[in-house]
Amino acid sequence: MKPLRIHFHRPRLTRKLVLRLVIVMVPLVWLYATHVIPPVFEIIDKNEFLAKFQTTPEMRAEVVENLARQMEQHYVDPARGKKAAYRIRYKLKVGGYEELLNQRNFTDELTMDVRGDTDDDRNLRVVFVANVIPQQLDGSAVVDARTAWDAQAEGTEVNTLGLVTATDGVPKFEVMKGNVGYMKVIHFNGGAMASKKFAEVMEALHDTQMLVLDLRDNSGGDPKSAVELAGYFFAQPLKLAAMETRTAPDKWVRETFVSKPAPANLAYLKQPVIILTSRETVSAGELLAFVLKQHGRVKILGESTRGGSHPAIRVRLDDHFGATIPNARIFDPQTNTSWETSGVIPDRYLLAYQALEIVKKELQFKGAVKTTPDK
Repeated sequence: MKPLRIHFHRPRLTRKLVLRLVIVMVPLVWLYATHVIPPVFEIIDKNEFLAKFQTTPEMRAEVVENLARQMEQHYVDPARGKKAAYRIRYKLKVGGYEELLNQRNFTDELTMDVRGDTDDDRNLRVVFVANVIPQQLDGSAVVDARTAWDAQAEGTEVNTLGLVTATDGVPKFEVMKGNVGYMKVIHFNGGAMASKKFAEVMEALHDTQMLVLDLRDNSGGDPKSAVELAGYFFAQPLKLAAMETRTAPDKWVRETFVSKPAPANLAYLKQPVIILTSRETVSAGELLAFVLKQHGRVKILGESTRGGSHPAIRVRLDDHFGATIPNARIFDPQTNTSWETSGVIPDRYLLAYQALEIVKKELQFKGAVKTTPDK
């Protein structure tokens, strides 16, 4: 009896098969070469730069003195600004920064020192930037401190100027089940383009029976733009907020933000409005939630916001160190109150990442969203 033999037939590489392989592989090779390899080298170069970078006595002295001078000239609380300047100058004089060779340790220490014992000014911080900071960095414009730079978050290196892009200010919107409008605003860029986008979104959502305004990821921006959006929810012009800006050691400029009512085909006056917030909602995002709550126009669901009502300027301290220094305060002109430190308190507390899904479920199964405070 002959043994059983199993024959394996190798597939022949026909021209069609080879052509198909080439068609598939060429795009993959191109994607790898253009999108994978460059970022890897960029990360390696950046990490090598950060690893080798060390502060010098001359560098630390320059950064501390420039920061002290800026605090004296621009900080929103002049008395605290002077105290902070004295504190960091004295600490430098007695050698308090000598051991801080690592740029992260140095910026962290300086941030804590200028904030002081209360550590309650969320928009005041010193940052390190791997790219060389331009000499002509414009420090006059009011900007949001978290988005002006890549904020030095926990364990994160600041390595670019981190300016927001135009697309960050474009609202996302849809009409959900039950004819409920949904709008998500990540940043208030301001300007004519932002105004146009707000008008387009409000026109699309005008006939919905309720609006959910999602500010959970809002990083702030232009306060005038936030007040402009608030105008869609009021029939009459209102003095919603005021801002006092310190432009020089002894000079202040006051500005009042008045809402401008929208045309009838865009206004959203009678339907209920819900705002979703989180701990990441800050600055102009908080302003919108604050003024609408102050005037009883919304119910806020989610978490207490970050608590940053002091707009800040960007200042250059040397080639690689900069700071965001609050030089203004925004407040309710009637009550003189703001959300600084405390944040905007929600009417009903929900974990931010669950808030939208909870709202959707309550709309679907109950026909209305529970807006009374939780006991």
